[in-house]
Amino acid sequence: MVKRRAWWGLLFAEPSPLGVLRYQVRTGLPPGQARVVLGLVAIPDDPASYALVAEAFGIHIGTVHTHLRRVREREPALYRRIMAERRRQLEARHQAILEERRQRSLQWGRRRYAAAYRQAHGRWPWEVMRDG
Repeated sequence: MVKRRAWWGLLFAEPSPLGVLRYQVRTGLPPGQARVVLGLVAIPDDPASYALVAEAFGIHIGTVHTHLRRVREREPALYRRIMAERRRQLEARHQAILEERRQRSLQWGRRRYAAAYRQAHGRWPWEVMRDG
């Protein structure tokens, strides 16, 4: 997050790495390639799939692949930065999904334990804890 002291601080604010990458993509690539690349990395915490980008722009998925191949061949340093950002985004999404699944598994286990306890003792565990 950028700290801003006053309105003129906007002029001198430190840009985010993703903002710098977006600027480099917009200025360093042809419009079609830039559009595809920005579609892939535009949303920081929810990266889009190639098929979703193709559908959003009304192009064939092969065109998405072609644009990315051309970026990889003509601008290898920029391509590495783009793919590093995409990898970071996909890893963040993956970790969020894993955490959600862990929480769901814990809830499932707690429900199973509570059901087994009630079957064996005739009362829910929290009733025993509450009533003594």
